[in-house]
Amino acid sequence: MLELEDLKEDLQDMGDSFEKEPTIANFRIFREMIGRFARKATSLAYRIEKVKNSRSGSILEIVSIIDRNANEIYHLVMQGQQSRFCIASKIANINGMIIKVSA
Repeated sequence: MLELEDLKEDLQDMGDSFEKEPTIANFRIFREMIGRFARKATSLAYRIEKVKNSRSGSILEIVSIIDRNANEIYHLVMQGQQSRFCIASKIANINGMIIKVSA
């Protein structure tokens, strides 16, 4: 859980830097840190179990919350980053336009 807290703090710091200087380089670092945090939080918070449906034979996935604290931290952090996600989305769109124009 300590590692998750460290990732949360690193993400907050990077988010502050990204908000102050919304450059492509900061966007890439912010995006990587969001991914790293999300992977760690979900690995701690959830368990995914695959079960075969006896009627149809299809495989179902059952998601269970195994750590409520990690689940709450994940949701709080993601909600807190919403304005930064908007900035990131706009930068990604601009970056996509630059690539299309120069291609």
